[in-house]
Amino acid sequence: APQQTTFPFIVITQVSNVPTNTKSGVSTMDTMRVQVTMIHNTQALLDTLGGYVRTALDFVNNTTIEGVKVQYITYQGEADAFDEGAGQDGQFLKYQDYLLTISR
Repeated sequence: APQQTTFPFIVITQVSNVPTNTKSGVSTMDTMRVQVTMIHNTQALLDTLGGYVRTALDFVNNTTIEGVKVQYITYQGEADAFDEGAGQDGQFLKYQDYLLTISR
């Protein structure tokens, strides 16, 4: 996110994209791992935001996201961190990992 972005904010990063190989041709289904990073200046509010994000994404199926057909999304886990060197008071971070099964 750009410097001076106001809290809270979310950054989504594609970590990997693994094809499902077949004997007869190219993959028609890929598994994409994404990490959703949420940043806030208060842990309690970040936990609430994390709950909203998980509710919105976990086990979503048969949808299209930015032109990509997603068969389903599964929540893989999360971790919390605190960056004391960020800004005047530091910032709290929550990382959530998801697997997206996509049709190509």
